[in-house]
Amino acid sequence: MLEETLTLALILLIGTHAHLIRRCTSLEGQIPNFTEGINTKAGDLEVAVLEVRSLLDEALDYISDLPSATPTMLTQTGEAESLPSMILSTLLSRMSMPPVDGAKHTEPEQWEIQEVLPTTKNETQD
Repeated sequence: MLEETLTLALILLIGTHAHLIRRCTSLEGQIPNFTEGINTKAGDLEVAVLEVRSLLDEALDYISDLPSATPTMLTQTGEAESLPSMILSTLLSRMSMPPVDGAKHTEPEQWEIQEVLPTTKNETQD
């Protein structure tokens, strides 16, 4: 009985393997039909990327031609500060500011103390 089961399993394995090979060869013939559209889309995408790159290059050239804002900043502050020290000073000044939101008074509110009522057995079962 075991030999017949193993033989049947081997025959089914060979048959499904042959079917898989046939399906793969038929798919191989269909792949070029699906990839024709991809080539044209990739070409369009490449053109769009080149246009964006040229626009960014022009924008960077324009920005680099503008006069630098650093000299005016130096005359206002009196000394040159690095970017990390400017960020740190801004954050520290905001931390020392009093909060805008919140209660206007600092007195704690007085709450009324509720009387505790004893419960009965019927109330606890619900």
